[in-house]
Amino acid sequence: MSPLTNGSITIVGNPLLKTFSIPNLKSVDKCGNIEITNTLLPNLNMFANASGTLGGWGLTLVDNPEMTSVAGMKNIVATARLTIDQHPKLTSLEGINIPAAMTDWVSITRNDLLTDITAVSNKLRSTGGLSINQHKVLKTANFPSYEKGNLTCKDNGELTSLTLPNMKEADAVDLNHNVKLVTINLNALEKVPNSFYLWGGYETTQALTSFDLPALKTCGRFVIENCPGITNLDGFNNLETVSGDFTISLGNIPGANAKLKTINGFNKLTGVKYSLFLESASAAGYTGPLNAIKGFKSLKSVGAMLHIGGKNLTDISGFAKLESVGQDLRVVQTALTDLSGLAKLSSSGTNENRLIYITDNSKLTSLKGLSSITTVMGLFITRNPELVDIDGLEKVKSLRWGITIGQNDKLASLAGLANVEGTTASISITENKVLKNFCGITKLVKSAAILNGYGVISNAYNPTQAQIIAGQCSQ
Repeated sequence: MSPLTNGSITIVGNPLLKTFSIPNLKSVDKCGNIEITNTLLPNLNMFANASGTLGGWGLTLVDNPEMTSVAGMKNIVATARLTIDQHPKLTSLEGINIPAAMTDWVSITRNDLLTDITAVSNKLRSTGGLSINQHKVLKTANFPSYEKGNLTCKDNGELTSLTLPNMKEADAVDLNHNVKLVTINLNALEKVPNSFYLWGGYETTQALTSFDLPALKTCGRFVIENCPGITNLDGFNNLETVSGDFTISLGNIPGANAKLKTINGFNKLTGVKYSLFLESASAAGYTGPLNAIKGFKSLKSVGAMLHIGGKNLTDISGFAKLESVGQDLRVVQTALTDLSGLAKLSSSGTNENRLIYITDNSKLTSLKGLSSITTVMGLFITRNPELVDIDGLEKVKSLRWGITIGQNDKLASLAGLANVEGTTASISITENKVLKNFCGITKLVKSAAILNGYGVISNAYNPTQAQIIAGQCSQ
């Protein structure tokens, strides 16, 4: 059998087929592809006498539950596409022959006993997409020559080592739920324009304790999520641009199982186009050991939201050069005593009229670290039991989207708002146990059209608008 046109050899949908012979097949040079799907064939010895190079559709082997060997393919080169999926008895890819450059993809998935992929991994230099997914006993995936192409590595229960030391570029990298992974070597990776995603899973004990991408310069979306064993993220010091959201999260991991203490890297990053989410880096309930964010030393702008949190977080000095946050700024459930780490922040919330949220910070005594801020759309300051005043906001002239100040047990003065005037959405000042001095909002109350209500209740003194306008702003 020798195809005369760019046809194919297809054995599909024969779930009882155990033997097949084509002894006269000598060449596959004119064959577009070989596909063997849903059979009981134990091997590919029917191709033992054949040689040549397949066309652009390559080799597809899917759902052959009795197949234990692919050695019969050793003289046939599968170009462009390689799919090997659902072979529960296959232990080795010995016999698979590919060129260094695979145009479309290499997909090796759901082969339960597969332990040896070197026939592919030792040769592959580039492909449109490389997938190594859902293997139960595969322990190492080493691609020493791989330089370029998307990478997906998911749900490999025993995988301990993933190394692609010469990989420089991929549109996307997705490393997902490989709980025994100890080593990830992507040390040459420079560009990931779409997204980089590292997700550990929901298991509270995982093997990965350190991770860095020392050569990475540009990235689209950047996510490291649910990797409880990582102790620090102090590297990534060549990363200059993130054009999507940036997330570090342990949100599904109990604090007792989280190991992340410091985020001191990312020191060449000057801007995040969208949001920077660090609030969940301290694990579920904000109870993880994260104590310092000294990284991001060159960061000047966050296009959308900046979220920071952690009950053990005492240092955010890495944000010393940050000047603008486009949407919400959240500082939530920290152990910060002040906000000096945000000393250069001048603008927050101008994109889509968002607020500054400062809430549940158990040791926060002062907002003076915000003394550079001039442009804010609104304030939400609640449940900061040690906060005594809101000095530091003197440069703010307008709060169009309202003020909410509540349940700050030691708050005694609103003087920091003395220069705010003009229309505001609402004023809500409630349950501040010792607050008797409302003179700081006199200018605002006198000049404002308060669109959605004025609520001042359950404080030590609760003046009406009329009382404030009449000069009865304190007791």
